[in-house]
Amino acid sequence: MNKISTLNKWRRISLYFVIINCCLLSFQSFAQENKENLVGVKGAINPLQMNAKQLVGQELIDDAFPNSIPIFGSKSRIKFGGYVKMDYIQDFNYIGSAYEFESATIPIPGTPDSYLKGQSTFHAKETRFNVDFRTVVKGTRSGKEMPLQIFIEMDFFEDNPALFRQPRLRHAYGVFGNILAGQTWSINADLSALPGIIDFGGGDGTYGDRVIQIRWTDKITKNLSYTVGMEGPKSSIDNPYELEGVARSTMPTFAGNVRWEMNKYSHMQLGADVFQHHWQGGQTGPTKKAYGYGLNLTGRFVLDQKHRNSLMFGASTGKGVGHRILFLEFSPSDGVISDNQLELLNAHQAYIGYNHYWTKSLNSTVAAYYASLNTIDAQSDETTQSGGTFHANLVWLPYDNVSFGVEYIHGLHEVRDGRIGQANRMQFMARFRIP
Repeated sequence: MNKISTLNKWRRISLYFVIINCCLLSFQSFAQENKENLVGVKGAINPLQMNAKQLVGQELIDDAFPNSIPIFGSKSRIKFGGYVKMDYIQDFNYIGSAYEFESATIPIPGTPDSYLKGQSTFHAKETRFNVDFRTVVKGTRSGKEMPLQIFIEMDFFEDNPALFRQPRLRHAYGVFGNILAGQTWSINADLSALPGIIDFGGGDGTYGDRVIQIRWTDKITKNLSYTVGMEGPKSSIDNPYELEGVARSTMPTFAGNVRWEMNKYSHMQLGADVFQHHWQGGQTGPTKKAYGYGLNLTGRFVLDQKHRNSLMFGASTGKGVGHRILFLEFSPSDGVISDNQLELLNAHQAYIGYNHYWTKSLNSTVAAYYASLNTIDAQSDETTQSGGTFHANLVWLPYDNVSFGVEYIHGLHEVRDGRIGQANRMQFMARFRIP
């Protein structure tokens, strides 16, 4: 049964990529026939992507900082940003996450939730607001001036039902020269290489999340830069034998990347993470320690001069890296504890997306995501092993800061014994952005 399910899984993954390749060919053909009529919206290769490049050092001063307001009597400027977004979600099959498509919550055949049907959901939880403050500060002794940025962003996407519709802190960080400290996307979460999908989850195959960190970013050459830093630890260890103890790391995650900017819109990034997994056994349980790693390659390529077509991709692999992959965050995915050892598990993820402007105000993205975990015999048959999603959307941008869209999503969830759950969703959105 496992061999058959694995074969079917790879057939489905192959089908996803065949669909994307067909879309690529048809989009490119269409663009060639209409190359004088299709123009990207002010160079925006991804109309749904709101995550600008993280600026440091002199870039904070040289950047135009559009729509900012001067604070009179100082060198400071401030900008307010964000948007209001309404989503209507129509589920044709039951999925445990009603507000974002998380395929690990798709019920497996034979479980109680698998007999539930789909539902309709309206919400505005993704609505967000941010404040971006920039200035230049002077040293108290040296008199040397340095750029300073403070950025804070909130939304309402709190997963805890008790905190429904309560504000949630997304970002809170400061940048002083080349140093960033605070909470923001992890060093190897390359948001500029993500496809522009409507679903808030961003695809189950994405790598990294928002964490507390301190990091240093600098340039090697004009187009080559690097980032190194430390991040708050996170660990998720399976305990199938119900041993006494708890997963608790005693050192931070060390991370770094190298980024090559081919031009203003195309880039590639290679990153690595090293982290500790530590099981503290208390009085009777074992105390074990192991070290894991993750490698992550991402990129985005603009395929024509008018920015009508772009390709985004990412892939990662590692040992004990499950907590870095969105799809695997719902189950203990970093390792397994036993009396004799803490065995770390191999995990992998990949995605590919294609973005195309049909006209100045009409845009489409197709994307496929996949993630898997190498489980072991000691784990339960219900342990999440692999899964992924396919997305296809159409977005209308009648004005620069107003957009409407529809997206189809199909997801798969496979557990260790080979059973597979599937779900389908249509999502409609209206978004009004602060200029």
